[in-house]
Amino acid sequence: MKVDYAICGTRNSNVGLPTGLSMLADGGSALDAVEESIKLIENNPYDITVGFNGFPNLLGIVELDASIMDGKTRKAGAVAAVKNYRHPISIARKVMDLTPHAFLVGEGAERFAKTLG
Repeated sequence: MKVDYAICGTRNSNVGLPTGLSMLADGGSALDAVEESIKLIENNPYDITVGFNGFPNLLGIVELDASIMDGKTRKAGAVAAVKNYRHPISIARKVMDLTPHAFLVGEGAERFAKTLG
């Protein structure tokens, strides 16, 4: 059997990788697999490096960043310094899919996310 996909990550990505692999094995898109895998990592309460339980900034506020890229189209989306949103990866994907921009930061990223619901 020929496999046309691969997925890799750091140690903290072990929470999400099985879901991504399963989605790819079932014929799902790479972008969907990445987004869903990252959402699981962002939700992991035991991971203090990313997601809602990540390290706070110097002011004691957790700000999250995420980026995603489509290797076929070379389009990318990213957000940084996002507060009070559970899944910055989904916001980054919407930046890529719905805007001419590649990178939104802070209040601008949060306003964009708010308009999406």
